[in-house]
Amino acid sequence: MEEYLTPQEVAKKLKLSERTVLEWLRRGTLVGRKIGNQWRVSAAALAEFLDGAGGGDPVPREQTEQQASVFTAAEVVRLTGVNRKTLHYWVQEGFITPSVSGRYGTRKTRLWSFADLVALRVMQRLREAGLDFHADRPVRLLVKRIQEREGLQDISPDAYLVTDGRAVFETRTDDFPALLRSLGAGFCFAVPLGAVVAEVQALVALGGD
Repeated sequence: MEEYLTPQEVAKKLKLSERTVLEWLRRGTLVGRKIGNQWRVSAAALAEFLDGAGGGDPVPREQTEQQASVFTAAEVVRLTGVNRKTLHYWVQEGFITPSVSGRYGTRKTRLWSFADLVALRVMQRLREAGLDFHADRPVRLLVKRIQEREGLQDISPDAYLVTDGRAVFETRTDDFPALLRSLGAGFCFAVPLGAVVAEVQALVALGGD
């Protein structure tokens, strides 16, 4: 007889909030069925979900109710346009690490936060611009800053991140020229963070269409 789990039981196994599991069920990320008015998830469906999310050893980070929007590897590929092979390579090389840790029994799975999606879109732009991630330390600095930035979804649309290779600065359009002057004539480049956040928010709302 097939085993069925409640959302609460799934949440406990993955060390996530029940709210996150319910969100997955509502949008079809995790396949479940309604028995009466209660969600149930089969053990087989959960195993298939975890296989689709990918394996590996993400850096553990405390999961809170505010981190309800998390994404599987399959969703990341669809929403960011970064193909699965590239995503795996970037993780293996340490250019980016999934921010959310989930566990099912003895298995670990990579789960990605909204900030991770933004960082991946930025990485994609930088790759298209010809940056060598192995040679360019600023890429790692930018990714780290984006993943750690609090309140990213509420950032100003005209926000920029600027790096000179040693540090990362956040500024807005009006203050951008002054910051560039203060950094001098050396190497630096900027990322339109506010625009990328808005882009990712639209993609998430549309489901990657």
